[in-house]
Amino acid sequence: MKKGFLLLMVMVVSYCSKAQSPIMVCDSSGNICTPYYNLDTAYTAASPGNYIYIPGGMFALNVTIDKAVHIIGAGYYMDSAMITNSTTITGNILVGGNASNTSIEGLYIAGSISGPTSTNLTNMSFKYCNVYSLSGYLSYSIIKDCIIRYNNYTANNFYNGTYNTITNTFLYDLTNLHNSIIENCNGLIYGNNLTFNTFKNNIFISYPYSPLAQTGGSNLLSNNLYVNSCPYYCMGATYNTNLITATSSSLFASGVVSYSDMHLLPSSVAMTAGENGTQLGVYGGLFPFKEGGVPSNPHIYFKNISPSTNASGQLPVQIKVRAEDH
Repeated sequence: MKKGFLLLMVMVVSYCSKAQSPIMVCDSSGNICTPYYNLDTAYTAASPGNYIYIPGGMFALNVTIDKAVHIIGAGYYMDSAMITNSTTITGNILVGGNASNTSIEGLYIAGSISGPTSTNLTNMSFKYCNVYSLSGYLSYSIIKDCIIRYNNYTANNFYNGTYNTITNTFLYDLTNLHNSIIENCNGLIYGNNLTFNTFKNNIFISYPYSPLAQTGGSNLLSNNLYVNSCPYYCMGATYNTNLITATSSSLFASGVVSYSDMHLLPSSVAMTAGENGTQLGVYGGLFPFKEGGVPSNPHIYFKNISPSTNASGQLPVQIKVRAEDH
């Protein structure tokens, strides 16, 4: 896609005189890209396997994603998207039963991502997104470097999803998740019907009582830290090792468990309590949490476009692009 990205940059610059950069729909090889100024129109025009690049700005997606497409925004924090602006979806994202193999990256989503409850979607990918909640019948899918904001039970319902991987993500709730890996995450309070999962290198919150009949068991837990005490999904665990407890004020620079600032204190026990002495939580693991929700494609971090042409009739343009390592 490097060739396609360079083509995309040229097209973005050519449209820089417009009020808003276009949404670009590119084929899987990046050889053909077409501009659109409406997200619904861009999605409708895209073929399965196409890439939809959404620039900075606010957009509504009123159609259901019901084919395999790759949606990539510019990131969700202005500090990391000062040149491109951050990309916001103003409402919800609805996902249909034919959307297996879809990926979504680099978006702030004011609402939720909601998928089908009975059709099993596979090979879905959600990365570098800030979203209210995420639900759907998902299997063999990945959630990485996301912030899932809703702090209540059944916010993130997998409808008996299996073999998923959730890493370096902030989330409060997991429901109906099985045979999955939850690693280097922060914030889990509720755990409903969780079985045969592996929890490793996480920092979680305890909850003093259950609003639902919490069920589950046969989970494997290692190198996790719990604020105060182990939450309900620990019940019935078949394997527990290297589990510790601590107060949030002794762990985090902000003093609380929050997605607004997840940095650990240098003196925090979580700095070395992970597997093989590694850091617990979202900033640990092979690929630590990436600030600003910057997606995995090359990211524009500097732009200088002259307001007028030079003596030779040329328009001086300077754009600097940084390759992302994950």
